[in-house]
Amino acid sequence: MRLNMSHATPEWTKKICKDIRAASKEVGRDVAILMDLRGPSIRTGDIDAPIPLKVGDKIEFRLEDNLKPSCKASVHVAYRGLAEDVQVGSDLLLDNGLIQVCITAISPEVVTGKVITDGVLTSRRHINLPGVSVGIPALTRKDLKDIDLAVEIGDIDFVALSFAREAEHVKQLTAMLEERGSTARVIAKIENHQAIENLDAIIQASGGVMVARGDLGIECALEELPIIQRRIIERCSFYGRKCIVATQMLESMIENPSPTRAEVTDIFNAVLEQVDAVMLSGETTVGKYPSGCVQIIDRVARRVEREFPSGRITPDNPLLTDKDKSAKAASDLANSISGSKILVFTARGVLGHLVAHQRPEHSPIFAFSPNLYVCRRLIMARSVYPYQLPFGEDAEKMIEAGLNLLKKEGHLKDGDPVILLSDVFQGEFEVDSIIWRKA
Repeated sequence: MRLNMSHATPEWTKKICKDIRAASKEVGRDVAILMDLRGPSIRTGDIDAPIPLKVGDKIEFRLEDNLKPSCKASVHVAYRGLAEDVQVGSDLLLDNGLIQVCITAISPEVVTGKVITDGVLTSRRHINLPGVSVGIPALTRKDLKDIDLAVEIGDIDFVALSFAREAEHVKQLTAMLEERGSTARVIAKIENHQAIENLDAIIQASGGVMVARGDLGIECALEELPIIQRRIIERCSFYGRKCIVATQMLESMIENPSPTRAEVTDIFNAVLEQVDAVMLSGETTVGKYPSGCVQIIDRVARRVEREFPSGRITPDNPLLTDKDKSAKAASDLANSISGSKILVFTARGVLGHLVAHQRPEHSPIFAFSPNLYVCRRLIMARSVYPYQLPFGEDAEKMIEAGLNLLKKEGHLKDGDPVILLSDVFQGEFEVDSIIWRKA
């Protein structure tokens, strides 16, 4: 469940977290919660009434709020660096790219432009500067307050960093969470050309990335967007990081009860490319058919997975540690045994994530951990079904408890082949064990 913090209050955030956990308990299905920070976006200020814009109109962006407007289309922008970031002839896009402006003059107090496309400007509209490296900080004052709120709530599993532009931004947020004792993992949102330039470093520094196609589709040429999406997915596969594809998956269902054929194909392609998750946003926040959207995306994803086996997009990824090699061996073994299931016993979740990144072709992965926060983070991993299970000294009792739980849930029956993988069977994280047996 994603919490959009752009306009969220602490009171709303605390209430919705409690509501999510209560609903999860009621239906018997746990979920992870992702806090999506607003990030350092550039926006226009408040205006008294909508301003109609026609091609050729003059528009000015005042960087000092006390300056008097010199034309009808005049708006304040609370980012003084705008004058330094743009050049005469640069494109400036308003309202998610709907209004295009060409910069014609720049002074320290005012940036002036000419309207290229008709539109209507309203308050607090987002500004995009395609191809421009902006100098705004990675975290805003609101972001810092929301980070403290996440730690206070103590029930946030992922924190998404909006407009991540370099690895240091991700490391900064990660350090802040760790210093405050939070177990939340950082998801870096890829939204502009700076992030693409630093893609590999950002992926390695994060717990995963989100292909945020809204702003990304404005910042780059439209014909480049699917190529960039594919590249991001490939690099996540190579480095073993989570990948979420987001934005406009079922945009038409905000108003309509069924999706377009193109939207269904979009979901198909994302699932076929082995991403860990596909995300709904406006469809389930302001849309008329929120539950219908979830059902559609679930149906399409499950159908694709039945038809096409999993498998790594980048099979040449490096196996850097013994745990990487153990996860690969367990996945290969499962691929060779028809109808097998993989059971992972992991205290910290590491082995569960590593096996998921190997993308076993047909075998589901059932991960057991005594820690609830580990189970919730594993929800994000593709094909992983996490269960909280107490661990003890007796390995056989742990195995039997896991097998019995899965039989009770209907995931296993007597005689099914299972691959057991654990780093806790042989003492305190000393030996990685792989066991093949019948349920």
